[in-house]
Amino acid sequence: MKIRQTVVLWGLIAVLAPSMVHAQASTLADGTVVHVRLTADLLSSEVLVGSRVDMEIAQPVALENEVLIPEGSAAWGEVRAVRRGKILDFDIVGARLPNGRIVLLRCSPQRTTKTKKDEIKVEIRMGRDLGAPKGIEYTAYLDQDLDVDLALEPLAPAQPTAVAAAAAAAEPTTRATAPAGEGVLGAAAPHAPPPDTPFAPPAPAAAPPVVFNPAASTRGPVARLAPAAESGESTKIGCFSDPPGADILIDGEFHGSTPSTLKLLPGSHQIEFRLMGYKPYVQTLNLPASAGLRSLRMTLEKQQ
Repeated sequence: MKIRQTVVLWGLIAVLAPSMVHAQASTLADGTVVHVRLTADLLSSEVLVGSRVDMEIAQPVALENEVLIPEGSAAWGEVRAVRRGKILDFDIVGARLPNGRIVLLRCSPQRTTKTKKDEIKVEIRMGRDLGAPKGIEYTAYLDQDLDVDLALEPLAPAQPTAVAAAAAAAEPTTRATAPAGEGVLGAAAPHAPPPDTPFAPPAPAAAPPVVFNPAASTRGPVARLAPAAESGESTKIGCFSDPPGADILIDGEFHGSTPSTLKLLPGSHQIEFRLMGYKPYVQTLNLPASAGLRSLRMTLEKQQ
């Protein structure tokens, strides 16, 4: 009898062992090495503090032969200190997964509260300027645990909600349905400011800002031109969220993060704010010609 029980026990272990190993390896751990490279020259004469640093993943990041962050995926950083020809420091902020989700990155192997230890100091001379050439590689590290299922799961399709219908009825010319996908997308009631709400003059930037840790942000609104406004008379739209740092998607395409000031051509545009851990908010703006300056503010609702 004991021999039979022993055989059954070992049989169960043999069956469960692969699943046990998979369970232990179902998360890409915080601190995992991620190699990135610049996709454009970075020059101290062309950027300001808060400017986006465009990068891409230089080597695929995989777990158990499953590629979670493919080579070529968009990555970015942010200029932290700059003085033309003398100082250029930046950090590495995050990367975008194939399913559209954001994964946070950092520059140091361990988390630190000392800002300078989580920055890259550029010391390359490019003529009379200080900078780094396109294609140069840097080592970054995951700034969070990355669940394999979450990394591979596609974003849920949008569905209309009652909250959005009420908002659209209240302001039919500037409000539209706020789609919400099960467990992923949702809607939160916006703060509707007066039409002439002022904001700070836009600060020039070499490229649009990106998603980052809101608690560490000191960035103000940054003006840039969305693809929809490449020609013709445009309208400035100030995009603000509480908390800040939300992705801004214009007609389904990524255009930086809040707070930002965008320029759009007259017509209908769908604007969506997304922030990890919060329900995204979607709104359609119908912009007439010569609409002037407008602002879009919202308080994002935490996901349950």
